[in-house]
Amino acid sequence: APPPPYDIRAAIGEFSSLRADLKLAVRAGGDAPKAVEAETIQALTRAGLWVTPDEAAADAVVICRVQVEDVPRSAPGWHYARAHGAAGVRDTADGRTAATFSAQVREAHVEADEARKKAARALAAKLAASVAALFQ
Repeated sequence: APPPPYDIRAAIGEFSSLRADLKLAVRAGGDAPKAVEAETIQALTRAGLWVTPDEAAADAVVICRVQVEDVPRSAPGWHYARAHGAAGVRDTADGRTAATFSAQVREAHVEADEARKKAARALAAKLAASVAALFQ
């Protein structure tokens, strides 16, 4: 077989350089948007991605939408909440969606409100991990 028309080591190095320059913005909607946005930003920055608060300066926007609902059958003394949602990565240059991810989680706590918050944060972290994996 003939050699490829590119140097794979150079291509990987170029991708690492591009990744380092990539600026992401985060927007969250649905239930607990501030908590979801904060958790998403933390997860992306822990993964080494650059997050900016200015959507106009970003190369792409991570858009998360989370819905949290109580699970009706909770064990005595415990409250369960289920969160489901999706995240999309939208290119700011052309408005096209490059990737979408969906997930759901279930969390428990002795207080219903805390169970809902815990579920929203856990789902945001899960969605952000999927987005970060896209850029690895």
